[in-house]
Amino acid sequence: MDDSKLGQTQLSYSCRAGQASINLFTGRLLFEHPDISIGNNSYKIEVSHIFNSQLELPNDINTYMG
Repeated sequence: MDDSKLGQTQLSYSCRAGQASINLFTGRLLFEHPDISIGNNSYKIEVSHIFNSQLELPNDINTYMG
C-alpha cells in the first residue's frame, strides 16, 4: 500500500504539458503528461506518461529515466 496517499497534504499544479502533484509529507512528485485521447464523453480511452519520483523498480529493470 502507498502510505503517501492516506490523508496527507498535496500541492497540485497544471500547465499545458500536464498535471503535477507534490506530496508534502514524502516529497514525492507525480507528473502526468497526456499523450493521446480517443472517443467522446461516454466512452474515452486515454494514454499518458506518468513520472513518479519515488518509484522503486527491481534491480534487473532499468528504464534509463529519472
